[in-house]
Amino acid sequence: MYAHLSIARAKLVSQSRGGPGSGPSPDSGEWAHTISGPERGCLLLAHPLLFQQSQTYFHRAAILLLDHGERGSYGIILNRPSKYMLGDVPLSRPQSQFADCRLYVGGDVGPGEVQVLHPHGDLAGAVEVVKGVYLGGMDAARSAVDAGRVQAKDFRWFSAYAGWAPGQLLMECKRGVWFTAAASPRVLLQEVELGQGPAYWHKVMQLLGGDYEELSNAVKKHDDLEDFS
Repeated sequence: MYAHLSIARAKLVSQSRGGPGSGPSPDSGEWAHTISGPERGCLLLAHPLLFQQSQTYFHRAAILLLDHGERGSYGIILNRPSKYMLGDVPLSRPQSQFADCRLYVGGDVGPGEVQVLHPHGDLAGAVEVVKGVYLGGMDAARSAVDAGRVQAKDFRWFSAYAGWAPGQLLMECKRGVWFTAAASPRVLLQEVELGQGPAYWHKVMQLLGGDYEELSNAVKKHDDLEDFS
């Protein structure tokens, strides 16, 4: 239901902007648009001026919200690739099929917990986050890779997650800590190379267009001036 609403919203946003230079079509596979508040499957984009001194892992973070409700909220940071591959870290259940997959820092809660995100909804144990994006199903994923039905590069691995107490995330969004957006599976499952975390944040902000695109441009200009000085 959420995915269909997101696509419909994207079409409306695209139509309202109009013109050939107004961004990618919602049917192109790569899109993002703003939504009114946090909900399961949405993106949280950190305000660029925040988290520079503390909780720096949230600085210009893009977080996929995996759950949001009365009991609280949690998600994983999509754009914090670590220097480690999955084969570099000791796991209670070795994942040799995915040894060359990069491990991402998903947040600051549960550092020993590893989660996997992927596009394969037919894997046993996989839970739909939004249509086209699924969480879990590690055993089935290993078997599918061994059988050659899927490729190891389709999977994104995350250590730890970000969490909020009941009502906390909504309050932070109202204060402007986070911008909320819906995005296509291609955007949500994009591989982020080491050192390219900020570029992913900018990419989504550019896809949102309008004031968000202008803010992204201003941040880029400021960063360029800082580098020059």
